[in-house]
Amino acid sequence: MQFRNELYYITPIVNIASIMEEGVLCHKLAENVQHDSIALEDVQKRREGKKVPNARHLHEYVNFYFNARNPMMYLRRNLYKETCVLSISADVLSLPGVVVSDMNAARDLCRFMEPFKALEILDFDMIYTKNWNVSDNSLKYKLQGAVCAEVLVPNSVAYNYIQSVHIADQSIEASLIELDFDKQIICDADMFFR
Repeated sequence: MQFRNELYYITPIVNIASIMEEGVLCHKLAENVQHDSIALEDVQKRREGKKVPNARHLHEYVNFYFNARNPMMYLRRNLYKETCVLSISADVLSLPGVVVSDMNAARDLCRFMEPFKALEILDFDMIYTKNWNVSDNSLKYKLQGAVCAEVLVPNSVAYNYIQSVHIADQSIEASLIELDFDKQIICDADMFFR
């Protein structure tokens, strides 16, 4: 399997207005902007102190997933009416300082790589798997990590890199239209485990 040429950012729909104005902000910059978070607190605590080797702390990067249908989304599946997934252009891979992790960047055994090297060696069959709940615990751990592989972009990503938004239910579309969201709106219940 190959890279699908898009990345994903999971966010509460109420954040779309500020994203349209300021772009997608890293955790550290977002602290200065009124926003909602669906982040898992225990994961954020691990991310808070972790640093990319020879680079920045994780909270100084915007983190995008290769696969939005991942364990984090599964744990937040009950928030599907308040959550959306932004599709981000793969062009962000060419921005200065971008780093790719081969699994969830908060994990201890995570490897960090230069983007185009990562695209050559990442196992996209594992990253895009729909089922990481397998009986072999070692494989399950690997799959759960791989499905959460990340692209880390320093500071922020401008709104023009957003290609579309995925929602779980057609009834959510009206709230995006009210905000004058001008990108394609895609209903994809499966992405939200519906």
